[in-house]
Amino acid sequence: MTIAELLSIWIPIITVIIGLSFVFADWPGWRLVETLIIGGGTGHTVVMTVRTLNRSLITPISKGQYILIPTIIFGALMYLRFAPARIRWLQRYGYAWIVGGGLGVVIATMLQGQILPAIKQSISIPAATSMDTLNNLIGFIIFVTTLSYFIFTKEHKGALGASAKLGRYFLLIAFGLGFSTLLMTYFGVLLERILWILTNLGVA
Repeated sequence: MTIAELLSIWIPIITVIIGLSFVFADWPGWRLVETLIIGGGTGHTVVMTVRTLNRSLITPISKGQYILIPTIIFGALMYLRFAPARIRWLQRYGYAWIVGGGLGVVIATMLQGQILPAIKQSISIPAATSMDTLNNLIGFIIFVTTLSYFIFTKEHKGALGASAKLGRYFLLIAFGLGFSTLLMTYFGVLLERILWILTNLGVA
């Protein structure tokens, strides 16, 4: 085994072990690994951003798609927040362009991909089978009660209060499931790294 192969195995192993040591204490070794990760991630992000700009903007503009030029202009305006105060206000146009366009894309995507299909499925009662009907009915109840929890123009009393309270429980269940799924994902990554270390050491 060559020196390069040994380094390609032991450097990641040592880095992972030092990274896991943060669970016990914050020490200079962990700070070094943290700096390497942040620096490497930032460098990778910069390189990928430049490649994306070249592929999505520079190359198309050089081929005559001049309609993309305002994208560069408004993107550059965002950096005017570091400019002198007399022209710093121009940054708002860049943020307005990004936020407005982003909201338009996100809202349209959510409506078409999540909200409208959920409503369509909720109102399809009865369904093909009794189990599908029960699932759709439960989904419709969760949908209505959760929405009622976010009604702030009327005090939560009576039927609205009961519906909002039930919707809050459904929200808590959803947040709990999401948090547990996130933890399982992290544990899966941790176990995969431990198994990778043991495999490279010849233990597993």
